[in-house]
Amino acid sequence: MCIRDRVYKEHLRLEHSIRQIVAFMSEEEAQGVEVDVVFVDDGSPDASAMIINTLDDGRFIDANDSFLDIVGYERDEVMGHTISELDIWPHPDKRDAFLSRVAAQGAAHNLEVAFRRKSGEIGVTLLSAEVVELDGQRCLLTIAKDMTERIQAAQERELLIQELDAFARTVAHDLKSPLSPILGYADLLLSDSGTLSDEARRSFVQIIADSASGYVMSTRKVDAVVVGCDRVAANGDAANKIGTYNLALAAKAHQVPFYVCGPASTIDLNTPSGAQSPVEEGPAEELTWFAGQPIAPAGSPAFNPAFDITPAELITAIITEGGVARPPFDWSLPKVVAGARKPPDLP
Repeated sequence: MCIRDRVYKEHLRLEHSIRQIVAFMSEEEAQGVEVDVVFVDDGSPDASAMIINTLDDGRFIDANDSFLDIVGYERDEVMGHTISELDIWPHPDKRDAFLSRVAAQGAAHNLEVAFRRKSGEIGVTLLSAEVVELDGQRCLLTIAKDMTERIQAAQERELLIQELDAFARTVAHDLKSPLSPILGYADLLLSDSGTLSDEARRSFVQIIADSASGYVMSTRKVDAVVVGCDRVAANGDAANKIGTYNLALAAKAHQVPFYVCGPASTIDLNTPSGAQSPVEEGPAEELTWFAGQPIAPAGSPAFNPAFDITPAELITAIITEGGVARPPFDWSLPKVVAGARKPPDLP
């Protein structure tokens, strides 16, 4: 009763082999038993593995070539051995649960289970199995499809979607930042042909290094610090690009007002505080590599948070299209959110 490859040219012989299994049953046992087999062409990537093993100890009675290809064993390495001896099930407890289910119900269909190849690699298969009696012994007829590559492809697609989503969030945040209006304001000042002198116009706009902000506040007149935001919690804690917290600390030390600007949609009244706001991390390579060259010893650990949280006590006010919120923010923020949602008055 050998079951060879499930190929079209062996359709009749395979069907006959399976029916031989039923022939060993008594008339009462065979009554109502149905065998449903799907045949595919030789070499098809959808070719299914087929095996027969004893139900009590999992000893192989026969297996087709597709099964041998999937698990990587030769036929003489499989026949007469048990599934446990070959260590095909990486999780014995799950095999025990599977056997208990099959023994109780007589069959199991479309179960996604892990299996171990001879190489040790773990794959995933979709299997169906039915209990049959062969020469007075209960056996298990199993048909399985190797789903490993399909699942890996699905996981890779999901990872790509997550990466694209993260990129989209970064772009969206950059577009909401105050950089564009600041650049526009600077351009207007520098191109102004009115009454302001060149020196006066340029005094409004100066480029400094980000790390020089504290020194500038301590040595020059700074009227206010204005930053954007990615999310504002209900208590006024604000999440923004990394370095914002440093600016707020410097402003507080030099008694410079610190304003957060953003659309009311960034206010999340369902998040109690900044402690519940997720802080994403950028790739370590942003810190350890520059222009395609390493700038740190190989293997150096790196911590690269993309955002930080500015505590509400460092913020003078939060400016939105719905109004200006001032401390206490748990009272003022709901008002500006409601103001932003209010439709404009018609003339």
